[in-house]
Amino acid sequence: MERLIEGVLKRYRGPGDIDENELEEVSASIENFLEYARRKDRPPIEKAIEIGKLLRSFGAPVEGYKLMMADAEYYREIGNERLYWNRLYYAHSFMVTGYPTQKIEEKLNEYIMALRRNKSYVYFLPLFLNVKGNILHIYREKYEEAEEVYKEALETIQTFDESHYSEFTMKDYHWSLKAIVNNYVDMLLKIERNQEQEKKLELLRGLLEEEEKELPYINLLSLINKAEIEISRKNLEVAERYLKEAVIKMDRKFEGFILPSVNRDYGLIWAIKGDIDKAVKYTIAAFGNSAYYGNSLTETESLEAILKIFSMLSNEVRGEDRFEFFKKKGLIDAFLNILSYKDWVLGAEHSPDVAQFSRLISEHLNFSKETKKSIGFAAMLHDVGKIMIPWYTLNKPAPPDEIDWDLIQAHVYEGYRIVKKLGFDREAEWILEHHERCDGSGYPLGKKNPSLESQVIAISDTFDAAISHGRRYRPPKTAEEVLEEIEADRGKFYPEVIEALRKALPSM
Repeated sequence: MERLIEGVLKRYRGPGDIDENELEEVSASIENFLEYARRKDRPPIEKAIEIGKLLRSFGAPVEGYKLMMADAEYYREIGNERLYWNRLYYAHSFMVTGYPTQKIEEKLNEYIMALRRNKSYVYFLPLFLNVKGNILHIYREKYEEAEEVYKEALETIQTFDESHYSEFTMKDYHWSLKAIVNNYVDMLLKIERNQEQEKKLELLRGLLEEEEKELPYINLLSLINKAEIEISRKNLEVAERYLKEAVIKMDRKFEGFILPSVNRDYGLIWAIKGDIDKAVKYTIAAFGNSAYYGNSLTETESLEAILKIFSMLSNEVRGEDRFEFFKKKGLIDAFLNILSYKDWVLGAEHSPDVAQFSRLISEHLNFSKETKKSIGFAAMLHDVGKIMIPWYTLNKPAPPDEIDWDLIQAHVYEGYRIVKKLGFDREAEWILEHHERCDGSGYPLGKKNPSLESQVIAISDTFDAAISHGRRYRPPKTAEEVLEEIEADRGKFYPEVIEALRKALPSM
C-alpha cells in the first residue's frame, strides 16, 4: 500500500504537473490510502512522514494532515506517546502549508496546553509553538500574539540540547532552532518595529549567519530572510546579492518554497525603486510559482506582497476610476488567472460570467450607475478567496468531509479580507455574503437579511455554476431548468432578484 501511493505521488512535483484526466485516478489512490491509514488493525506505516511530505508537495497538504492525524491515533492506541506527539506535530506543520481553519487552530492550542503540563514530552513544545506562530502571523495577522509565541518557543528550545531532539521529536535541534528564528524574523519584518524589536531583529539576524551543512533548506530560508531584512532597511544591493545566492544554491526539490519567495522579494525591491510595472511582474510571478507547486502558505505570502504594492498604488490614484486602474495594472487578470488555474470544477470563465450576469440582473433593479459598476467588480472577484484554499481541496472528486467543508467555506472570509485590503469596503461586504441565503440556510453566518447587492451576485453564482460545462461532478442544466428550480424555492433569494434574473435571461 505504501509503495503504491508513493509511486503515484512521485510522478508529480505539484498540481502544475498533473493532467485533469489523471485527477480521478490519483484522488482514488489518495482516498484509499487514507482509509487504510485509519484502520486500527493495520501494521505501522513506515513511510508515513515521507508520504505526508509527498502529499504536501502534490498540493494536498490537508490530506497530509489527515494522514498524520490517523497515524497519531494509531500510536496513541498502542501506547507510543513519543510517536503520537511526533505525528501530531507533522500533521499541523503540513496544515500550515495548506489553510489552517479556526477549528484546527483550536485543536493546536489544546495540544500546546497539554505539552506545557506534560514535562515528559515538553521537547515538542517549541515545534508546536512555531506552527502556532506561523498561523498567527501569516494567516491571522495577529503580530503581537505571534511575537509572544515565538519568544516562548525560542526561550524554551534554548533550555534543551541536541540529544532531546534526536530522541524525542525526530527533528534535528539545529533545524528546529533555525526554523523558529526564521519565522520570528519574518514576523518582525511585517510590522512597524520599535527600538526594542529592532534590537531583537539584529540578534536574530546573528543566529541566521552560521550555516548548517546538513540543513540546505534552512540555509536557503535564512538567505531569504537576510535579504528581506536588507529590503526593510533599503539596502537593496545587499538584498539582491542574498537572493542571487539563494537561487544559485537552490536544489530543485526546494523550488516550491524558495522560488515564490525570491520573486516576491524582487517585487518588493522594484516597488521601492519606483518601477511599479516590474514590481507587479515579479509579485504576480511569485503568485504563479506558488500555485504551480500548490503551496498555500507561499501563496498567502505572495498575495500579501501584491496587496501591499497595490495598496500603495491605490493611495496615489487621482481622478481615475479605481476599478479600471486595478485592471489596467494587471491585478484583476492575475487573480482570475490564479483562480482558473486552481479551480478546475467551475473553470476559467466562471468569474467573468458571474460578473456579466450580475451586471445584466442589476439593470432590472433600482440601483445607481455607480452601484451597478461596483456589483460587477465585486462579482468578478466573488471567489477570489479561493486563492487561499489548497488546490486539491477545491478539486478532488471525492465528496468533501468536515475538514474540507470548513476550508471551502473559508473562501468567503478570505475574499472579504483581500478586497477590503484593496480599499473596497462595501464590495468586500457583498463578497462576504455571496453564499448567504434569505432563509438563513447559507454560510458563513446563516444571515436571513443579506444585502440586495450581495444576492445579485449570489443568484448569478448559483445560475452560472448550474449551467457551466466546467462542473465535473454533474451535467450542466439549461437556463430555463435553473430558473424553474430557483423559483420553486423562493425562500432562498429575494423575489425582486428572482424577477430581475427572469427579465435578464434573454440577454444571457
